[in-house]
Amino acid sequence: MVHVVLHGHLRQFVAGGRRELEVDADGVTARALLARLGVPLDEAAALVIDEEQEELDRVLRDGETVELIPAITGGHQSSRPRPPKFPVNLSEMLVSEERRAHLDPVRALGEFGLREAATFADLGCGPGFFTIPAAKIVGPRGHVHAADVQAEMLERVREAAVANRLTNIETHLVREEPRRDSWSYDFGVPAGRCDLVLVAFVLHEAEDPASFLRDATRLLKPSGRIAVLQWEKRDTYAGPAVQVRMTPEETLAAARAARLEAQSAPALDPDHYAFFLRP
Repeated sequence: MVHVVLHGHLRQFVAGGRRELEVDADGVTARALLARLGVPLDEAAALVIDEEQEELDRVLRDGETVELIPAITGGHQSSRPRPPKFPVNLSEMLVSEERRAHLDPVRALGEFGLREAATFADLGCGPGFFTIPAAKIVGPRGHVHAADVQAEMLERVREAAVANRLTNIETHLVREEPRRDSWSYDFGVPAGRCDLVLVAFVLHEAEDPASFLRDATRLLKPSGRIAVLQWEKRDTYAGPAVQVRMTPEETLAAARAARLEAQSAPALDPDHYAFFLRP
């Protein structure tokens, strides 16, 4: 049997939207595997077998792990491939109990220093895995800004806020635009207001991570800081394809390019690492 991992929107082609499955594909080519799964050839940009990029005519063997990477556009600042935005129709996976069992958002926010009455921004908030707990932590005297590039994700946040009777969350649609040699990120959050800005599992999706961090810095109070939470660049219980993840060194390089000072932050478990960033 071959272990198949489908990243991004490719899982929509598989019954039940499954991310991982076992397929009897010993002796067949990767191209034939795609046809068997119903994944169009033009939707899969890269094939990774046991962490090595391979061609579609590569013959598969029992016991191998095959990762299918969706077609994406490369970034301006790095040759590292960028994953697509997380599919909205699979957003429930991001707030599942299974995910909470691996990563407790309340504990994470506490470790990052979020306190009652604080102003907090969740950049790349998705359906609100960190946003909703943050709103409960800061309470009615605090304020939470939830920002995302996908309007549908923000709608999920608003629905969750209503379900939890929270009135201290404000949502913002992020605008990202290319410049001549960099990118611009307008998070919609008022400048100079935030005690803590969270960039969790989203920096690797940015076309220009350094500009993303530089623009995020504008949201901070003089005493504020950014917390960046990332996947380790290796196989983990979940997360994007290994080759699109950022190593700690790549994250620190983006911080330096944004003229930010970095300090190690609690990573919470072996599958993640984190940094605090300040101007």
